[in-house]
Amino acid sequence: HLQRTTRRDVSLLLALEAQRLGGGAEASSALFSTLESAPGFLGNIGADQRAPAFTSVAVTADNHLVVGDAAGRLVQFDMATHRRLGHPVQVGDRGEQITLLATDPAGRHLVVGLDASRAIYLFDSGALSALRPEGGGSGLAVELADVPSTIAVSADGAVAVSGRDTGTVTVLDVGTGAIRATIPAAGGPTAVAIAPDGTLAIGSSEGITLFERDTYAPLASFSGDGIAAGSRTSVSARAR
Repeated sequence: HLQRTTRRDVSLLLALEAQRLGGGAEASSALFSTLESAPGFLGNIGADQRAPAFTSVAVTADNHLVVGDAAGRLVQFDMATHRRLGHPVQVGDRGEQITLLATDPAGRHLVVGLDASRAIYLFDSGALSALRPEGGGSGLAVELADVPSTIAVSADGAVAVSGRDTGTVTVLDVGTGAIRATIPAAGGPTAVAIAPDGTLAIGSSEGITLFERDTYAPLASFSGDGIAAGSRTSVSARAR
């Protein structure tokens, strides 16, 4: 029988199509807003109406939509057919919601952060469909010194993770989990981003600082008044 179509159903389908045709920040924001505004309804793409609310979203290289939910599970949907793929995969401890999802620009790797866990989980996005529903070793778990607050992933596999309380940003390898550098951020990190050339940008209450790709040496600092001369940032970089 035909399901009754609601305005929220239409909004979701339009948001999915915008993401499929080109994506971008606005399309991703619209898609997440639609999912967030009506958690659990999603009848047209095969979600269980009793399922926990979706809390984060990312898109992989094979054009799959990956969402994290409030029960700590990853759920996949095919963006072309709007159908759910496989079964939800448990990440970390049951009941701890997924608050962070990030992919590299090509969508080949997926990084997952949980609400109150110091661990992040690294996945090959192409292998997600083959994972067991209850997890059990799915994804590489990397224990950090602090609960992550923001994540960015570069094209060459660098993952930048800012901590909530330590005032540092940890840079690690998405494939192995090996730590490349630990960078203190004056005022505490509030945002991280990685440019196509690998330059790392760290935002804090005192401004934004740019760091060189390989050594993570500071390049320049920006504040509300423009570029600030010099930098007092000390970087602990590890050989790769």
